[in-house]
Amino acid sequence: ASTPSIPKPDAAGDGKTTLTISEAYHKANTLYQKVKDSTLASNSTEYNDLVKDAIRAIVQVEKMTRTLALFSDNEELRDISSVNLKYLLCDYITGDLFMNLQEQKIREGCIKESLAYLKKYLEKCKDLKLMSESDLALYKREGKPGSITTARTEKIERHRNMKRMKGELQELLKIEKMMAEKNGIVEDDDLEEDDVQRRKHLVMIKLAVSESLDHLRFGKEELKMLEFMRSRRTDSSQERIPPKKPSNGKSSILHINSAEEFLRANGITRKKDITQGMRELNMAPASHARKIATPYEGKTNARAEVLNTMYVPRNMPTMDMDTFLELERKAGNLPMQAHPPKKQNPDEPQSEDSHSDNDDDETHNARQKKRRDWDNWKDDNEKGAGNRLSNPRGRNFI
Repeated sequence: ASTPSIPKPDAAGDGKTTLTISEAYHKANTLYQKVKDSTLASNSTEYNDLVKDAIRAIVQVEKMTRTLALFSDNEELRDISSVNLKYLLCDYITGDLFMNLQEQKIREGCIKESLAYLKKYLEKCKDLKLMSESDLALYKREGKPGSITTARTEKIERHRNMKRMKGELQELLKIEKMMAEKNGIVEDDDLEEDDVQRRKHLVMIKLAVSESLDHLRFGKEELKMLEFMRSRRTDSSQERIPPKKPSNGKSSILHINSAEEFLRANGITRKKDITQGMRELNMAPASHARKIATPYEGKTNARAEVLNTMYVPRNMPTMDMDTFLELERKAGNLPMQAHPPKKQNPDEPQSEDSHSDNDDDETHNARQKKRRDWDNWKDDNEKGAGNRLSNPRGRNFI
């Protein structure tokens, strides 16, 4: 069978070249890694454009796998070659990219599309028996955790398994890199069937299973939130629509805007009882007209204004402090230490500070020895014995 390809302009621009499925997958995987490692804000136009480019590339690879019929429904895991194992990840990568697309206008549709691809990927892994017992039980519950104790136990077990598989994947990548440097092989399709390559792809598939189950749970919760927000907007728009009047032409007490409207619609006239003072007030010129008093409203919108000012939606941080400081250090924006401390070499002579420390120790020891000698002399001689030579009476006595 001929290898399906997609046209792309060549370097000169005067012809067309084709991409093999391996080249198309390598291109899509490169864009996918750029999305995963990107430090752009998730709601920025540049980030969403990068995600869309990656989606187009990986969807093209998925179409090529269907055209080539690389996988069938009745085959087992041992029937799939090590080279073709990586193409099983196409559905997972597509679902993950749709989940990362953060355009609010199409967010709900992106989540539904992501869940469809992730379920398709999990069904393939289930048929090939690539899911562990805990992952399979969680998938049967549609990503929902069980009881408190069961959920805690499953969470700990899944965390340990993911940590173990990530460590195993790093070791396999190191071994594969060493083999590629030794043999001069770059592309996976050029490699022969070997155990390292197969183990690497299997670990990547199992890691994607665990992450797909997490995406299922979080995606369904976000869909509920979006549906709730849409229903709230619908209810608020319906409240602003004025009520309709009854079809018989008479107003009902449930569909009136004021008491005057109700009286006028039902033909009820109010009894006029105007005093002489009110009559004179109504007949007064406009310049002397009294301003109509309105009810005083003490409640203001200050609280709402403060809340709208303080609690506004913010952009979520795209990196932690260690990553930010590392990027700043590489860019040369952080001040470096001008004179780092040097380690003391035991072969070099001691500095003046070390000599001063030794002199201080000798002086301290001499003072301690002098005090001990004086205490011993006082113990051996009676009080005043040391002053007899300076006393005249003492000299005569001696």
